[in-house]
Amino acid sequence: MKNIDDLVSGLRYFRSAYYGEQRELVERLVREGQTPKVMVVALQRLACRPAIVTDCAPGDLFVVRNVANLVPPFEDAAATMAPRRRSSSRCVVCTSST
Repeated sequence: MKNIDDLVSGLRYFRSAYYGEQRELVERLVREGQTPKVMVVALQRLACRPAIVTDCAPGDLFVVRNVANLVPPFEDAAATMAPRRRSSSRCVVCTSST
């Protein structure tokens, strides 16, 4: 992204292309909620989003991105939300090789 116009352009693209094609899925996720089975902890600076790398659909993953790729303690809101509220049963740590 070079400037704010690119951000606005990206939002317009999402609304016309992606949302236009996936409207039923997005509305179902809003209406029924999401129940991802996997929580992914990933580096904040990771170039690709975990859902893209794993070819997952919206709602398939509960993603926590943070600095230093630290797995949050169980008391952390994200770590407790995934297993309790989102029914995630697995935790995958995604890192880079650089």
